[in-house]
Amino acid sequence: MKDGLLIEQVSGFPQLYAKSDARNKNNRLRENAWKTIGVILEGPPEACEHRWKILRNK
Repeated sequence: MKDGLLIEQVSGFPQLYAKSDARNKNNRLRENAWKTIGVILEGPPEACEHRWKILRNK
């Protein structure tokens, strides 16, 4: 999985990174976003989310 592609996809889903976004608290929307990203990047959503957390915390 390419980090640049992951960052590009996550940027389209503010509920995954913007705490001020009201959708940030909606777990179903967050799960659906990760599933969508997983399909686009052809990887498991859990791996995408895990890699995003690593990149975010750097």
